[in-house]
Amino acid sequence: LAAAGTGLAAAAAAVAVVATGVGPGTAPGPGARPGALAEPPARAFLLAMAATVGHEHTGRYWCEGETDGDLDPVGRGDVLLPTPDSGGRAGTAATAPAGYKYSIMVTYRSEGCLADRGALQEYYFSQRLGASPASAADTAAWRRDGSPARWLFPTKMPYQDITAARGPRNHGTGRALPTHEPWGNSLPASPARLRAVLLTYAHRLPHSPRGHFDQFLRHITAEAEQATGLTPGQIQTEQLVYWTEWVMEAPVSPAVRAAAYRVLAGLPGIRIKAGVKAPGGRTGTAFWLAGADGTPLPGITAGQGANSPFRFSDSRAVGSVDVVDPATGYLLARETVTTRQVDGYARGTLLDYSTYSFGWADSLPRGPRMRAPK
Repeated sequence: LAAAGTGLAAAAAAVAVVATGVGPGTAPGPGARPGALAEPPARAFLLAMAATVGHEHTGRYWCEGETDGDLDPVGRGDVLLPTPDSGGRAGTAATAPAGYKYSIMVTYRSEGCLADRGALQEYYFSQRLGASPASAADTAAWRRDGSPARWLFPTKMPYQDITAARGPRNHGTGRALPTHEPWGNSLPASPARLRAVLLTYAHRLPHSPRGHFDQFLRHITAEAEQATGLTPGQIQTEQLVYWTEWVMEAPVSPAVRAAAYRVLAGLPGIRIKAGVKAPGGRTGTAFWLAGADGTPLPGITAGQGANSPFRFSDSRAVGSVDVVDPATGYLLARETVTTRQVDGYARGTLLDYSTYSFGWADSLPRGPRMRAPK
């Protein structure tokens, strides 16, 4: 297992890892300088970003490109093993799991443009870009294993197994998001009102128990406390971070996007670091909700189950980091990283990421046109 751990740690050096330099006792990341955790202060930076996006030029279409990557450990029989944030035994031990051989990075790409403040999806495609060993050490282990080109999920899944080859370009139709999302112009431009809307948004989701919102919030808070060790206050802050990030990605007015940054600026525990290189090579300013030692706290994602619209990472050994372009105020990347050695992965290992390109346009890019949903 020592060799496995060495290979896993090498994965962190093979990709751009935002967490390098944000944890205690680690060296500054690419382009960063000592003391960057506190300079400039997070609040001042976030308010500056609010002023920047408040003057953005808008257009008829809001366009987004997204590339996603997931680091997957491979075990016996080319079967994917649980990742450190997947719960169960994963994410609880420092050493690699039994049967671990190497890791692969699986990547995906999607692009789309939205018209009418998000009401209509005009242009869209998604594509699986394939998988490959995550580092030089992983490549060597993969070759010793016969250079397989297909990897299997441990249980039957509703989608195909992972392959090294690119998949077809899949084109979508219809509305971009469910109608219960708090889209566009319906959001208030007042930071105080926006904060209140985002905090109470959960009760409008279809899988929230009707008439029992307070009980529901206590339920998901207890779940998150048990999974992550976060306090109720940190959980509420994580919810606000999640929804303000969502607003920052959405086709909203400049005033609403600016309000989202002002909500973030008022939250406790936000840290920033300038000069961070995101996957893909672009450099920006990272921000994250930090624990007492400054490391990123576990992130929150949209819920998958019937009981909760929110899902927190199931491991206390991972953290969530965002990178923003200080010139535009748009998100460049969102990442999940290890905050200590876990499952053989060194601290600072990139577990998954999304990189983004956002912007307004007055015409659609070349590609298939979508019909309005009936």
